[in-house]
Amino acid sequence: MRFGQWQSEDRLRCLPGCLYRSSSNTCTIPYEGLAPIFRFLGFRPATMVAMGRLRRARPTLNWQGGRVSGRAKTSYAGCLSRAYGGLPPLVLGGRVDVRACYRGATLSESRVKAMTSQADETSAWSVGFRAALQASKRPVEELYQCLGLPAGGGWLREALDGRRRPPTRDLALLSAFSGVPLAVLTGEVQPERSLAVALRAGLLHTPDEVSRATKRAETILGDLRLLLSWFPQEDVRTQETLSRARRAVSGDNFAQRAGVRTAERLRDLLDLGDEPVADIVPIVESFGVPVVLESIPNSIQGLTVHDDAGAIRRSVVVVNTEDWWGRQRFTLAHELCHILFDDARPVIVERKEVDPEDYTELRCETFARHFLAPTEAVRHFWREHRPQRGHSYARFIAMLMMHFGISRQAALNTMQWDLKVPASDLDPYRRGRIDLLMRSSGLSEEWDEACRTQHDRSASEWLLAMALDAFQSSLIDASVVASVLGRDDDLSNVRQELVDKGWAPAPPRG
Repeated sequence: MRFGQWQSEDRLRCLPGCLYRSSSNTCTIPYEGLAPIFRFLGFRPATMVAMGRLRRARPTLNWQGGRVSGRAKTSYAGCLSRAYGGLPPLVLGGRVDVRACYRGATLSESRVKAMTSQADETSAWSVGFRAALQASKRPVEELYQCLGLPAGGGWLREALDGRRRPPTRDLALLSAFSGVPLAVLTGEVQPERSLAVALRAGLLHTPDEVSRATKRAETILGDLRLLLSWFPQEDVRTQETLSRARRAVSGDNFAQRAGVRTAERLRDLLDLGDEPVADIVPIVESFGVPVVLESIPNSIQGLTVHDDAGAIRRSVVVVNTEDWWGRQRFTLAHELCHILFDDARPVIVERKEVDPEDYTELRCETFARHFLAPTEAVRHFWREHRPQRGHSYARFIAMLMMHFGISRQAALNTMQWDLKVPASDLDPYRRGRIDLLMRSSGLSEEWDEACRTQHDRSASEWLLAMALDAFQSSLIDASVVASVLGRDDDLSNVRQELVDKGWAPAPPRG
């Protein structure tokens, strides 16, 4: 019977004819079963009797609490385990030091369950441990050498086999050599919850069209952890800001109502009133979440990537540069809702079509619309600019989009749900080119100016500011700045640009 397979419900027949369950739920070894054991160990029963270590007058040898005391000092648990084809080391050695004695005792059912539970926990931990090491930056064979262990031996071998759970100090050293976060190795965080581990080990299956963006997010999260280690005050500030913002989260079970109430409360917390949100990026980044704009296939509007490897959950938002600026703002507001509600999925991919059965996505869509265009502000705007009876809605739609910085679809939904405009009256405006809509409404100049940089890739402004300060203080190399900018393959030019723009590190004082 293998270690980890022994269940307290089984009939305890680990030693054939010797170990059994009695009517009082105790496990006993009759004397008749001890003779072959002693022969295997090199002892003669007569000798044991003469030494007083075994008395034929007592018919059984019992174990209590996994440890018994007495005059016998010879440990034979390891030998028993090997002799009887893998008798649980938890009982015969391994974790429990069982020594021969002549004094009788009992192994209670509660103790059996406790030891079994401990064995199950170690076995479950070893599964995650093996999965985590699949993401190691070094092969396992090389890790033995780095740790100073014999090839295929030592505590690492025992951990991989599920025989022993190493102390944290050993796992911390393994983390340094393997690149796997310590929290994952200790089992505090499951491997699939750590972005870097999940991606390298193949535990996280993301759509092919976002694989490049996901890897970019992984790099950004690594840069974020590095920079926050140099600027812990930023970590404290952003976590406090996020904690305050999460007070706005509504616990309403109706998803859309929860989205509306959370948006209204957050606007109140941020003291936005009914004014349009001028720039949503600083708001999201004030919560410790970098925002980057990257080119993603048109079917994807953006994604939020979480990493739970450390004590604090880290997140990054990637927005598609192929969308126009109003859609980008709406996507970012949508992702903000995921962050506030701390939605569990490690990678949340936003597609153009929202599943009507996905209430989490419906909640975020509703939040985004009401955060960017609050109902009272929209109604006030309607009273001032509503078209005359019988006139086209085209100009009002264009003005609504430009005033609140929202997408056409969001503008039409706002008119339908908040202003009670019949959906049939809005159907003609759901298709067609937006630039022509703006031109016909006399807003082409404002539209063109807003669209001027919408397709440019952009790094996180918050992350870049920390990287530049750290570089100028000689805390990091230019390669980290290049990584934040997404220009790892252009390191030499980044170095030169840093010097040209006055970010060169100050020379050391004499």
